[in-house]
Amino acid sequence: MAAHQASTAELEALVRQLRQELADKERLIAQLQRQLAQLGAEAGAGESSPPQPPPASEEAPPGSRADLLSQLDKLYQDK
Repeated sequence: MAAHQASTAELEALVRQLRQELADKERLIAQLQRQLAQLGAEAGAGESSPPQPPPASEEAPPGSRADLLSQLDKLYQDK
């Protein structure tokens, strides 16, 4: 019985940890989406096709639209 209780406690702790990680990723995604929207509003340009993140071999300047899209893409791939 004690082993079962320990396993249950460990599973509950793992579930809490995973929920926290998911919440953190969702907050980061929302933050990146806000930054992208702000960049789009500042540029005042609407693109005809959805923007694509740069290939992995290219490094986008930090905070640039391409960098933010790349970060979002990585987060969605990890989900």
